[in-house]
Amino acid sequence: MLVLCRSSSAYYRQMQEAAQIYQKRNAFYCVAASPDNSAIAAAGKDGALHLYRAGDWEPIGSFYAHRKRVTCMAFNPAGTRVVTGSSDRTCIIWSFPEGAPLFTLEKHRRSVSDVAFSPDGTVLVSAGFDSRLVLWSVEVGWDLHTAHGEHRSVQSVAFSPDGQYLVTTGYGGELVLLGVPDLEPFRVLPSHPVAAYSPTFSPDGTLLATLGFDNQLILRSTADWSIFAGVELPRGGMCPLSFSHDGSMLAVGTPRLIIVFDTEQMERLLEIPTAARGSFDIDFSIDDRFLLVSCSDKRLHIWDIGELTVVH
Repeated sequence: MLVLCRSSSAYYRQMQEAAQIYQKRNAFYCVAASPDNSAIAAAGKDGALHLYRAGDWEPIGSFYAHRKRVTCMAFNPAGTRVVTGSSDRTCIIWSFPEGAPLFTLEKHRRSVSDVAFSPDGTVLVSAGFDSRLVLWSVEVGWDLHTAHGEHRSVQSVAFSPDGQYLVTTGYGGELVLLGVPDLEPFRVLPSHPVAAYSPTFSPDGTLLATLGFDNQLILRSTADWSIFAGVELPRGGMCPLSFSHDGSMLAVGTPRLIIVFDTEQMERLLEIPTAARGSFDIDFSIDDRFLLVSCSDKRLHIWDIGELTVVH
């Protein structure tokens, strides 16, 4: 079932679920579209990296190296590497599309909570529940710098679009900005009470979206860090979010509901009711045709939004 939200400023056409990917003994916690639009990567409970061909969604291969579940994942901008972080306290850099493990990165003392590539793809940052931030050389797999997160803990991290700084979030609710490569904090922004997570930049770098345990979605202007918009979301746990690659949409996975916003006015473009109690991760395909959602029902849901048209 699809509920369309209409307003005077936009027009919406029907979209359909293109596919579901299900593995009986696995649960997908992470999903990401490859930059060349040829495949999607998914990972989760079984610790493997699973690749599926875009379009027909047939499996390409499953690759094993982690000893425990995968908690986070990212492609490098060139689409030649995938990194996975795990509760086994390691990160693994894989070649894509071969699925060969190139480097195992060991520096965290607890589960890895987030990973991100720099915009030029040469540096990787990992964050862990040990409150450590580690910068890694993607080329040789060496750690370049390690720092302990400020303000209680670090759960999530993102590179700025120019690669000059990081934004971290965690318990305490602040946004902490740190320089690269020294990882020295130079600004702290109050954001959410209790905790903040999922810092995500818009493709053009003008907006930063965060979520909080207060069920608030906040968008800030990166020009002066003022709040551009705030939206209250349905209650019930942590939610993933993702900008479309053209920057016109922002998708959020909430309990039993996927919400897609128009980023210009932060109006709800559409709502997709789901049977799942929650979502773990969400991403758009590179051409913004498909919305990929890993849900708590152990399924990877793929929605075809090629028929969704927004006209301002």
